[in-house]
Amino acid sequence: GVRHFFILTVINEYKVLDGGGGGGAGAAPPPPPTPPHLQIVKRTASDVNHASYMRIAFLAPYVRGADAVGLQLVEYARLLVDRNHDVRLFVERMGSGVPADVLALTRVLDGPPALDSDEWTYLQTANLVIADYPAYYGLIECLRLLSGPAVVFSYHGVTPPELWPDPAGRAFLERSRRRAGLAHFADVAIVRSQFTRQELHTLTGYPLERIKLVPYVISPRPIGRWTETSPTAPPFILSVGRVAAHKRPALLVDALAIVRREISGARLVLAGDARGPSHAPVLEQVREHAASLGLSEAIYCTGEVNGALLEHLYESADLLVSVSAHEGFCIPVVEAMARGVPVVATATGALPETIGDAGVLVPDGDLEGLAAGMLRLLQHQEQREELIARGYARAARYRPEIVGAELGRLIEGLAPRRVRRPGLPRLGQRVDLPALDAAAEVGALPLPAGRKIPLISVAAARLRRWLTSDLERRQARLVEEQVAFNRHVAQAVRAIDELSAAISETQASRPYDD
Repeated sequence: GVRHFFILTVINEYKVLDGGGGGGAGAAPPPPPTPPHLQIVKRTASDVNHASYMRIAFLAPYVRGADAVGLQLVEYARLLVDRNHDVRLFVERMGSGVPADVLALTRVLDGPPALDSDEWTYLQTANLVIADYPAYYGLIECLRLLSGPAVVFSYHGVTPPELWPDPAGRAFLERSRRRAGLAHFADVAIVRSQFTRQELHTLTGYPLERIKLVPYVISPRPIGRWTETSPTAPPFILSVGRVAAHKRPALLVDALAIVRREISGARLVLAGDARGPSHAPVLEQVREHAASLGLSEAIYCTGEVNGALLEHLYESADLLVSVSAHEGFCIPVVEAMARGVPVVATATGALPETIGDAGVLVPDGDLEGLAAGMLRLLQHQEQREELIARGYARAARYRPEIVGAELGRLIEGLAPRRVRRPGLPRLGQRVDLPALDAAAEVGALPLPAGRKIPLISVAAARLRRWLTSDLERRQARLVEEQVAFNRHVAQAVRAIDELSAAISETQASRPYDD
């Protein structure tokens, strides 16, 4: 019972328990100096092998320490720095927990940079641009204009909109899935699973032969932990990830209720961000559902966790469970394997190929089977030890030196410059002309009535109407002309969309270097 007391003490200490949720006169001023981290470094033969040295720029929506995708950006940057490349990161938002070595390489930009800026100069003169795509962000529009560097489109997978609870979130995800068509501006795309490879191809028509599999980096972290469950301490079941609707945390509550029929003290810890309009309502629903089953005291929601607390959670967990309806890879599953924590998951998204034979996979929708799988690994030591051993072996596939070699072979094999024909990518959606036509309708607000003051005579009111009648007629004519113009614009947009689709389909079937 000591280790379970310890982990709850740590959670309390972090205060996140239960969802805590130069010239003379007239002379032009000198241009500002180029920021040091944007200066192009001139290296000598003694510094680097000229055959492989590259200037590499990352584009990403954010970088931060308490996020799986943000941490992978950090890991990839480090891998390339270790291979003696000159690396820079351009992001729209900077989060907390970014290591100092990567922070020194990072510049925050509010959307695409100006064409005369140091940032744009660096992007255009780089040998390679790696565009991270967990979802749409403004900075990625730079891909439309880049003509110098080779481009890699790094696709992480976008949650299907129908799995998101609020309208604003669904609209953003719909846009993100359409804009994944920006991959057509890239020489090659990389993904982390066959599931996301097929997803990118289905969404955009991007050729499968140009979508390469390069895994995430999960560093091995040997930690002091027990491989056996304690005969006296209640089991500690862990789930890592945002408290989002598509992660289906309520399903974990239902499974816990079944598990507790045989192991009455079993507890569930949900470790992940539960803030914001999309996540907070889900957390509230989980709490209400747990209360209805009498499990309020058996479920803990930590909120967003940093690296140190997450390591403590892995160290104390008896089991990791994932029941997400959509996963492009699922980093926590491999993190758990690398730390000797056995895994149970539903066979959805990329989870089957990520876990392989190193965990218990349950058909989606089989609640009793999910609970049975959890009980099997909590009660049968031999099966538990076998899967722990398999997990260690499978997690070794994602060691930095292995992923670094694969990533290096891919990008260093790309030509530093490619001839890219102009054109627009197929964004996966035709323009809805009737909707545009309806939107083209505009109306003029009626002139406001004067104040109703009894002393104003009827003659004064008639005079006012006579003075403004010509203005009202002119306004009506202007409205008619604007509506006609708007309809012409809508027709032009539809024509451009059809031309864009035709160009993209042609480009997708021909190589970029002819």
